[in-house]
Amino acid sequence: MKKYISFIFTLIFLLWGKDLPAVTAQNIKLSNGFEVILIENHQSPVISCVVTVKTGASNEDFSNSGVSHMLEHLLFNGTGKRTQEELYRETDFYGIYNNAHTDMDYTNYIVLVEKSHIEKALDIQSDMLFNSIFPENKFEKEKGIILNEIARDVSEPSSFEDELFNLRFFNGTPYNLPVIGLPETIKNISREQVKEYYERYYIPNNMTALIMGDFDSKDMLMFANKYFGKYPPQKPSNKQTYSLKIKGQRFEANSKVIHSSIDMGMPLSEIDKEDFYSMSIITAILDSELKERINRNLHEKNRADVFDINASIDFNKHFSLLKISASFPPNLGPQDVENAIIEELIKFSSEPIDEDRRKGIVLSVKVQEIFLSEKPHYYGMVKGKFIAVGGWNFAKNYVQNLENISKTQLEKIAKKYLSNPSFMINLITPGDSSIEDIRKQIKGDYYQKSIKEEDIFTEDSVELVNEKEEKIQRTEVKRQKAEEKQKTRKRGQVKRVVLKNGLTIIVNSNRDSDVFAMHLLAKNRSLMEPENKTGIADFIHRLMEKGTRENDHKAFQKEVSSIGAILKTKDSEFIPYDDFYTTNEYSYIRFESIDEYYDKGIKLLSDIILKPRFESEDIESVRLEMLNLIKKEASKPDILSKKLLFDEVFKGTPQSKSIIGTIETINSITKEDLEAFYKIYFSPNNLIITVATGIDADTVINKFKNLLGNEIKKRTSIPSIDYSKSLLNPSKSINIELNKSQSYIRIGKLIKIEPKDKIALNLISYILSERMSFELRERQGLAYSLGAGFSSYNSYALFGASIGTTIDTVEKAKVGIFKEIEGFKKAEIKGEDLERAVNKYISSELMRGLSRINQCYYTGLAEFYKKGVDYQKRLLVDLKKVKLDEIIKVKEKYLNTDNMIEVVVK
Repeated sequence: MKKYISFIFTLIFLLWGKDLPAVTAQNIKLSNGFEVILIENHQSPVISCVVTVKTGASNEDFSNSGVSHMLEHLLFNGTGKRTQEELYRETDFYGIYNNAHTDMDYTNYIVLVEKSHIEKALDIQSDMLFNSIFPENKFEKEKGIILNEIARDVSEPSSFEDELFNLRFFNGTPYNLPVIGLPETIKNISREQVKEYYERYYIPNNMTALIMGDFDSKDMLMFANKYFGKYPPQKPSNKQTYSLKIKGQRFEANSKVIHSSIDMGMPLSEIDKEDFYSMSIITAILDSELKERINRNLHEKNRADVFDINASIDFNKHFSLLKISASFPPNLGPQDVENAIIEELIKFSSEPIDEDRRKGIVLSVKVQEIFLSEKPHYYGMVKGKFIAVGGWNFAKNYVQNLENISKTQLEKIAKKYLSNPSFMINLITPGDSSIEDIRKQIKGDYYQKSIKEEDIFTEDSVELVNEKEEKIQRTEVKRQKAEEKQKTRKRGQVKRVVLKNGLTIIVNSNRDSDVFAMHLLAKNRSLMEPENKTGIADFIHRLMEKGTRENDHKAFQKEVSSIGAILKTKDSEFIPYDDFYTTNEYSYIRFESIDEYYDKGIKLLSDIILKPRFESEDIESVRLEMLNLIKKEASKPDILSKKLLFDEVFKGTPQSKSIIGTIETINSITKEDLEAFYKIYFSPNNLIITVATGIDADTVINKFKNLLGNEIKKRTSIPSIDYSKSLLNPSKSINIELNKSQSYIRIGKLIKIEPKDKIALNLISYILSERMSFELRERQGLAYSLGAGFSSYNSYALFGASIGTTIDTVEKAKVGIFKEIEGFKKAEIKGEDLERAVNKYISSELMRGLSRINQCYYTGLAEFYKKGVDYQKRLLVDLKKVKLDEIIKVKEKYLNTDNMIEVVVK
């Protein structure tokens, strides 16, 4: 596994309703029991194959906790015909995205590739799944990588909160084990244990492949048979049954945390019951209004606000549950929070359900499916859970079952579960114990397998279905429709206008998707923030989700859900790796709906811009949220190390400012400050709006012109940024002790570059990161995550590297980083290295641009940097023009470790 991916599943969706275009899926079982689901999607010239192996942490106990996750890692270590080096080189050469992730009931293996290389991708994927050999010389190294991963998660309080909740709620079942594993079991696990697990569960009749993309089903079935159908079936394992005994239980822990948290869990019905679907809708409604309800309840009792609260539904093979999680300041009593939650749930249970809200939730589920289908690999990853838990029938009927739930049924089920709610409660409050101390205390509570469960094999024969080829033939009508759609697809019809007030609008109108996506880019975030008001732009963006002058939060959310829209105005701290568009240089609003509602979507975005809501109650709520986030980020080694590096490297420039501000600046911001800055920052001549849609470009532009064209520009001229002084920074070492289980090392310096060298520097970054990762991660097991390269800032670039490692390997990792950079400077770069880097770069660009909202983002970025709307297309062409001698010259010109700033946070 190259990256660990964490998913929170709430209201995931699988089929269109009758008023939206249908996803046509073909479900075939090969002669060996391997299941194949084929979904043709001709939006982009890519294909993904996500193989769901129906095993995960729920097939473990304390003695082998983490074996599923470790096995997932080990499948990237080589097969009978490919060494790990050959596997990585071949994957990169063909531009294949190859990844995996593990959960409780399943493990997903994902490939995504340009369609002409799909056969090679399936060859590699099937080889990994069925022919991995777990080289002995790499086994201990992989343990080191996983222990680094565990250390990273343990240093994150929210991760430990989830682990402790699961330990208590699922007591007596394997669902109380952490998917990632426990340090003591990972250290002691043997190669034989892993091999036995692999042979038991990695069998073709325990796997489902969801293949989605630009292909013909007949051809793809032939490939599936060729690469997955040749392995013999084995006897499947028995299904275990478990029960929960949690009614009224309450647990409390005191740990070194900066805020208190409460997690409340309630068992629900099986996933095939009406109650499950009813509670899914009810929970979605609750989640949208619970924070407002709870804080209003607390205000009436003169209590402080909670920082955050959410309601979610989760499910697995054996259970479904309602979970409510809240974080709150230490000066707010846990009992006050618990009482407020219970009171509001009881109140909610007696209130009529808003029929428009019910319809809005179901519509949102349908529309979000369209968004997901733009990224075939994500589509398959999300569906993996449904397939593993309830099979394809559960997956394909999910939305229809939601639609069948009436307002009357919702009110009945709300009373059933919420009129007298009984929760298992897990509370964590600030104290002196470390997370490691608590782990030692609870060690005996993790699931231990009983003797009765040891005999896991059934004697039943495996029922295999050999689908006839004609069953996957499409009708002539369907084929003609697909061909006609291909002929009429129009790509790249881009129109750019600048209104009289300076507002820039760029519309990419084509008919390859039903998604209506808008991206607003506000320029020069940190550069425009007033002195001593750092974080004011982020403050405003967080307020945007509170509503507008005309609609309070509840009414605003109702408007958004009525068109199935997704609105994103800030980075989510709970989603890893999604903050690459959060920067000091600009801020954003991302808005997605479907073309059917384009006019309502434009009106909503325009209202956000023209009618900001600056209510005192909302301001104080956001202030509390930001102050809590600042404290949390100061306790995270990866985030703090980046902040300290940027503070030093970019001293005196906007890049050194904290995007979320400081405690002092956030406390100083007033309503008047917000209103004054908003007028300047959201002046039309400081905004770029990019749209991707099937609607005619002129229609979209005229709609914006009518709504925003009369807004008066207020932004004044912006000074340029002088980075030259940062070139003079001497080398410096910064060391901070946080006493965390994982440490983070960052090194960097600013250098002056020539614009013509930027593409070559990006390719050098790929080659350097690949070599560094293979040596420090794959050979030495020093890290879970690391990277190196150049990040451009006009005519300058930040050259640096970073690595997360355990506290006892800090010095070794730091020495390793410098050694790898110096070694790379002297190393020979070959033509095949360049070709792999080019293919990998192009592949990553194609993957990032699959969704319309990301296409809008990159178009807006190109406009902001004055690169032209066709920059992405030109980039892909220019990458292929880079010569080996150019790479060598640029490497020698820029690569050195002199005057580096070193930051180590332990």
